Amino acid sequence: MILVSLLLMATSFVFAANNIGMIRSSFQEVHGRAAWGYLGVVVAGFTGGYLAEGYKVGSTVSSGLVRLTSYESAIALAVTLAVMAGFTFLRLPASISNVALGAIVGPAIALGEAVHWGGVYSILLAWLVAPVTAAVLAVLVYAVYLRCVSRWPLLTVARVNRFYGLATVAVTSYSLSANNLGMLLGFASGGLEVWSILVCAVLGSVLMSRLVASTLGWRVAVLSPAAYYSALLAGSVTLWIYTQFGVPASLTQTVVSAVLVLSLSRRPSVVKTRIIFEMLGSWPFFLTFTLAVSYGLALLL
Repeated sequence: MILVSLLLMATSFVFAANNIGMIRSSFQEVHGRAAWGYLGVVVAGFTGGYLAEGYKVGSTVSSGLVRLTSYESAIALAVTLAVMAGFTFLRLPASISNVALGAIVGPAIALGEAVHWGGVYSILLAWLVAPVTAAVLAVLVYAVYLRCVSRWPLLTVARVNRFYGLATVAVTSYSLSANNLGMLLGFASGGLEVWSILVCAVLGSVLMSRLVASTLGWRVAVLSPAAYYSALLAGSVTLWIYTQFGVPASLTQTVVSAVLVLSLSRRPSVVKTRIIFEMLGSWPFFLTFTLAVSYGLALLL
């Protein structure tokens, strides 16, 4: 179905534009060749994660939760695209797994399709546990980092930070693609769509990821580059673990939680509480919202 293919490509583009912003925040102030080097690492990690492990979460979406028809897939993708695009232009990070779950389940309920509720409940439980896990892991990772660099000269610390940044960008790109971009594989019906998802996601990450990068870079909390790397690394490791079980999880939720906890652990801490509450409140709201909208569209169209 041509409509599903077009919606899938557009959703991939907008997803990458939004979520790669979290990674780009770590090198937002880097310019010139160095910035393109970081983006090259993002693209390489993104491609590797998608091709190597994307099928794990994709199979959960395509058969583990509900078997979507082309009609139901079009509704789910249209609703997901609209919400993700809105968040991106508001410069707010959004969880595509959070948004898409409601959009997938809504049409199935409306049309009387069988839903594997055990899988849905497992995902919801994972979303509650993942931010806590990421926050604890971020504190541990950053503590180890501080203990190590406290004994090194400043020149060595600067070199280590550059390597730490590149390694974190690579790992985070890989995990994000394997889980969240892999989830979109559940909508793909052929080899051309599989590759078009990746191509559109790469274009979105390169062309538009600056929008959300500015939000996480300075509007949520003030952290040192090394602390933000620790938050990214903790969030991406948590996401990778859930990928092994085929659970679509949220890098947005894990990273924002880790950033918040690391910032609060500092004295003085600088946290933009209004932005935090906007993000926290949006997650359950839009899960319910996308479910209701996709449910209504399935009945009306």
